[in-house]
Amino acid sequence: MTKTDFQCTQVGEALPKGWAATTLGELRQDLSKSIEPKANPDQEYELYSVPSFELRNPEITYGSDIGSAKRTVQKDVVLLCKINPRINRVWVVGDHTPNAKIASTEWIPFFPLPGLNPRFLSYFMQRHEFRDYLATNVSGVGGSLMRVKSSTIEPYPFPLPPLNEQRRIVEKIEELFTNLDAGIQSMKQTQALLKSYRRSVLKAAVEGDLSREWREEYRDELEPASELLERILQERRGKFSGKKYKEPASPDTSKLPALPEGWVWATWGQVGISQNGRAFPSKEYSSSGIKLLRPGNLHADGFVQWTDKNTRYMPEKWAEEYPSYLVGPRELVINLTAQSLADEFLGRVCLTGGEEHCLLNQRIARLTPINVLPKYLLWMFKSHVFRRYVDSLNTGSLIQHMFTSQIAEFALPLPTLDEQRILVEEVERRFSVVDNLEAAVEANLRQAEVLRQSIFEQAFSGELVPQDPDDEPASVLLERIGAERESVKPKSRQNVGRARKNVPAAVTPSLFPEQGE
Repeated sequence: MTKTDFQCTQVGEALPKGWAATTLGELRQDLSKSIEPKANPDQEYELYSVPSFELRNPEITYGSDIGSAKRTVQKDVVLLCKINPRINRVWVVGDHTPNAKIASTEWIPFFPLPGLNPRFLSYFMQRHEFRDYLATNVSGVGGSLMRVKSSTIEPYPFPLPPLNEQRRIVEKIEELFTNLDAGIQSMKQTQALLKSYRRSVLKAAVEGDLSREWREEYRDELEPASELLERILQERRGKFSGKKYKEPASPDTSKLPALPEGWVWATWGQVGISQNGRAFPSKEYSSSGIKLLRPGNLHADGFVQWTDKNTRYMPEKWAEEYPSYLVGPRELVINLTAQSLADEFLGRVCLTGGEEHCLLNQRIARLTPINVLPKYLLWMFKSHVFRRYVDSLNTGSLIQHMFTSQIAEFALPLPTLDEQRILVEEVERRFSVVDNLEAAVEANLRQAEVLRQSIFEQAFSGELVPQDPDDEPASVLLERIGAERESVKPKSRQNVGRARKNVPAAVTPSLFPEQGE
């Protein structure tokens, strides 16, 4: 629903008895004042920044460490984030320290008003309906550049219950959320354990523990992997016949761990060939044509994924002109660039699908093995052996890069082809169980969010707690709120000078001392 739609909505219909219809604009009081914390370098502040919201703890820091202007706030101020409102960040200012409380200018503040419980207001803003309204009424091109204006939220309807009922609703919400959050935390711990289990399976695979029993059973029938490596090198020499050929370097095994009997260490340069992608001009992107494989298509599970959001197309002429950059079915590809080493994005290796047909972007390389199973290499590249190697290449720069020449030097554990097949089967058998468990956890987490929103729906329609006919009606609260806002209007226009000293810890006393952060 758009802003205009909301301006035309009749909000007084079907409200519970004693409730009153109003808008967020009628409930917003902004007593914040501009401040330059660096003007008070030795003063400590309780800073409510957007990044610190994730931990739900403000930053306790000195003015000398704060480089930009902030706004003064106080306990029980409700902060609504302007940036990318689809993330839905709403924060009630707490009282963690006696220091002055300040907030980023990326928050829209709602200062306390008599008759409005700040937590009731904050829970109202956490509804998906409100989030979606903000997300459809933003300015900016997308992502972190999307911002909502304070004027956008002013016409949004707000159902105001009596103050005592607001408190009962908040208490009930928090009682229900305590149990719900405990379940969510348990499910997230399960997710972490499953992720850890995946890592342990891959570790056991590339170290030979996963196939130990099989290897012992067929010990006398297995050729050593050194013979496989020699055949690979011979095939590699044949691929470059007629050209000036340089034998790939063997790995330095002096610092490498011992391998299972029959395995050998080999460099990627010995067992595979790398090909860098090509830069295709973004101005040529089209609504149809041939897909362009980019880093965003490489999923953490090891497989290429295409969605409406991450798919880009190039005109077919590019495929005709550059056929050597076409990627086909069941090919290994690797991401060569990332803004950080987080989430194992740099060096992420994926396997294309069985019907893949796309162009290779310059930030990705194709990895073509010689007589080594691609799926074995996929799981090996996703194991700790390769991740440690990638981490060792960290340049410390803003954008992390790796090069195919560095991949060529990577030493990998090489078992025989038969053992590679066994390892792939064992990894995928275990991962299929994990996939089912993770899918069940994800479904439960989605259901938990549905339940959370259902609780909100009941809360703000008057169905969550019993009503008390003796409660002071909300219409009286609206009068009180209006009088309060009128009384402070001149003060709200005051500004704090850039060199203002000794900002107090709170602008005014909290109206809700029983409501903590």
